[in-house]
Amino acid sequence: MSDIDLSKYVKDLQALFINIAWKTGYKKSGKTFSDFDNLALEKASIMRNGILFIWVDKEIMGDLITYMDRMKFHYIENFTVVHVSTDACLKNLPQGKSEDKKNKVENNLSKISGV
Repeated sequence: MSDIDLSKYVKDLQALFINIAWKTGYKKSGKTFSDFDNLALEKASIMRNGILFIWVDKEIMGDLITYMDRMKFHYIENFTVVHVSTDACLKNLPQGKSEDKKNKVENNLSKISGV
């Protein structure tokens, strides 16, 4: 596969979030760093000074930081995102009627997400 010219799609970005299904030790299918090369981020003229966010499993975070350093990107910080389902929230609420629990959780989640 040849390089993907991202400048055909976007210009002058302040930030870019890349969410890739990475191939890791426990995930047998997914993208590798060779696949990531096809984005040719170091060649793309889509961002002069900005922040690149990349979703990555902790298992390969060190490899990604080394990889991006070779492309002259500078590591700033990492953060963790926790995906919480309604079912997971219900398990942590005090005992009571399950329908009441569900309504409370859905109400709280809608306040947080603005939905």
